[in-house]
Amino acid sequence: MGATKKFAESIIQSKDRYSKYTRFITVRFGNVLGSQGSVVPLFKKQISEGGPITVTDKEVTRFFMTINEAVALVLNATLEQYQAKEDLRGCVSVLNMGASIKIDILAKQMIKLAGFIPNKQIKIVYTGLKKGEKLHEALYGKIEKKVDIGDKGFFLVKSKLYDEKSLIKKLDSLKKSYNYSTNRLKKNLFKLIK
Repeated sequence: MGATKKFAESIIQSKDRYSKYTRFITVRFGNVLGSQGSVVPLFKKQISEGGPITVTDKEVTRFFMTINEAVALVLNATLEQYQAKEDLRGCVSVLNMGASIKIDILAKQMIKLAGFIPNKQIKIVYTGLKKGEKLHEALYGKIEKKVDIGDKGFFLVKSKLYDEKSLIKKLDSLKKSYNYSTNRLKKNLFKLIK
């Protein structure tokens, strides 16, 4: 997860935890199959054009979910969070996506399903990870805690939460660093999400 997404998530979580009247629900998605940001349509396009298929790294893995699972996650999150005990307010709802999938294997399977032979008729080119891109995704971080809610399909993630004064202070420090360089802004953002 990117730093801006994590910071935005922490703002919403804290709002949920400390709001008296309004609930703020946060969900954490994997890669949604068939969505515009998914690798599947990209791979289909690359195969239809005769290749090559571009994969960042042979070992890169990602979690996937279907559109139906994404919708179910949002609906389940609303219900679970609405009924949540006080100490679970501000948690993130996450779909139990099972094991992550090797993108290299996905690419080869898609080539085979299209009736071609991987690396003979349709080449796979490895482009390398971009700066900040992870080799393996994680559904929750080392300093977060997984909370089982008795539903095999979903779980909650508990993170460090900030009260309103702390959040305002963090947002002010981020706003001040915006007036300087991009590097200073990035450094400040990374400090805020730790």
